[in-house]
Amino acid sequence: MASINPNNVCNFIGRLGNDPEVRISPNEKKVVSFSIAVDRRWKEENGEKKSKTNWIRCVAFHPISKLVEACHVKKGNLVHIVGQIENESYIDANTNQRRDTYSIWINGFEKLTGDKKNNAENTTANQQQANASTEEYNEEEDLPF
Repeated sequence: MASINPNNVCNFIGRLGNDPEVRISPNEKKVVSFSIAVDRRWKEENGEKKSKTNWIRCVAFHPISKLVEACHVKKGNLVHIVGQIENESYIDANTNQRRDTYSIWINGFEKLTGDKKNNAENTTANQQQANASTEEYNEEEDLPF
């Protein structure tokens, strides 16, 4: 994969919504894909807490795909990804209309924590890094799955 375009850089911290899918490309290289859940939280003027979960489709090509696979990530793991957004279009067979899909082509990957049931492997530094972007983060009530 080519180097990252400095004008098209995305950083996300989120939890895997599914186990990664590994497939082999036509040129015999591994490709890993998965989705992550990224929450956005805010308070309304009346003090009511609101949240929205965005699902981000992620694709890792060789050699990053080997790193993702070596980290043994699975559904529920907290990860940090760096990549570039890519757009693909297709014609919907049912409606004959153009549809656009977006995904993040991963250039950097880090497993931050295990799933909620296996937190013994987590380090304090990783937990602080993962929670730094949110003031009122409660892992137990904020997971979308």
